Amino acid sequence: MLATPAGPIPPLFFSGSRQRRTKGFNVKELRELNKIRRCPISSPSPPRKRSRLGNENLVVLEKDYRYEDEMYFLAPGTDPRTLCPYCDTVLPAHCSSKLVYLLDMAKSVSSSESRPANPLGRKAPMLVYASLCSRHHFESEVAVEGALNGWPTSIAWEELSQRVRAMKDPLQKILGDPGAPIVYKGQTTVNLETLAADFTGPRMECIFWTEVLQELKLKGSRQVAGVHGQFDTFKQMQPGYYGELGSVIIHETLYDLFPETSVNLDFLHPFDRRDFIGRILVPEVGMRLIMEDLSLDNAAAAVKVLRASASYGVGMFPADN
Repeated sequence: MLATPAGPIPPLFFSGSRQRRTKGFNVKELRELNKIRRCPISSPSPPRKRSRLGNENLVVLEKDYRYEDEMYFLAPGTDPRTLCPYCDTVLPAHCSSKLVYLLDMAKSVSSSESRPANPLGRKAPMLVYASLCSRHHFESEVAVEGALNGWPTSIAWEELSQRVRAMKDPLQKILGDPGAPIVYKGQTTVNLETLAADFTGPRMECIFWTEVLQELKLKGSRQVAGVHGQFDTFKQMQPGYYGELGSVIIHETLYDLFPETSVNLDFLHPFDRRDFIGRILVPEVGMRLIMEDLSLDNAAAAVKVLRASASYGVGMFPADN
């Protein structure tokens, strides 16, 4: 059987018409021909390939589908509109805006090539559809995970900024509350839990700030607030299944809501305004959005979803959407 790209395989069936091509070849030639038939296909419309059969004969294969088309056909009842026009595998039931964009772009530079395996197939150089096929295989896999967990495959991005703006008051309180004194690495005589219990307020109620306090005690401010610290906590800074695109929109909205002139920088130490927004407020907004989406009244449960769906969000909603 000819190899196909990784991912869901469309329903095809074997037509059993190999033998009529064997007439006129000797045993050695047949063995060579079988090797050719088993070669993997790298693209639906590869360039012409030539293969020597013995020392005297030269057989020209105009394209690999010369054999596949005679052996495989679209199974009855399969809608060709559900197949990728290029690799003929099944597309996700719900395509993301990113995938729709890639399909439209590939269509604009490809041509129609109907084939028994896909009457709506199209022809293009591999570079045109490589990222497209990679994308829809990815979405077919992660969509299952998202569906099982109730994570969205589409988000009303045009409404996101306004939803973030509606959170200004509680976010402002976190920014304007100094919270408990910070306990740094080396201050072993100070009990962080006891100290935090003596201070209440919006800052100390913020899960992401209390996590930072724990890190400061274990690692120190230089490691937590530095580049390496941000890299180590990248996943924790993501707004869950809102992904990279959601992170960009949330960041831009927060920068607009809280300009540097409106913030007491002393209350943000050891971070500056930009890092405090990215490390504390962005995941805080993501948590609150998830609580709204899933009708949760427990912040800890929302944070659990936030962390579990971070990789899903990065893949499903990349920043270049």
